[in-house]
Amino acid sequence: MTDLSTTNLQRLLDQAAPGPWTALATYDDGAPRPDTTREMRAAGEYLGIMHTPNAELAALALPLAQEVILLRVRIEGLITAMENKAAAGESPSPATIASYLKENVLGDHDG
Repeated sequence: MTDLSTTNLQRLLDQAAPGPWTALATYDDGAPRPDTTREMRAAGEYLGIMHTPNAELAALALPLAQEVILLRVRIEGLITAMENKAAAGESPSPATIASYLKENVLGDHDG
């Protein structure tokens, strides 16, 4: 099974070629590729050839891993805040929790 732990995601990010990664549907001269192959590049450096749709997903790997780590940090922050309120004898309302989740976890994403 794939290790999706925060520690492993961060390790992979630290070892990965710097982004942004791109999956190019054209050759260097601008001519379109005649098949499903995509030239993979990271910050302009050649990485290899992949086929669609895997190439497009691979190009998003770095920002997706960064997003997972950020979401986990924000969720941990919410848990800590709720635990602190509970320890102080307070209980945040569901509306307060929902507002925090919308603002700090979902941010400007769709949904």
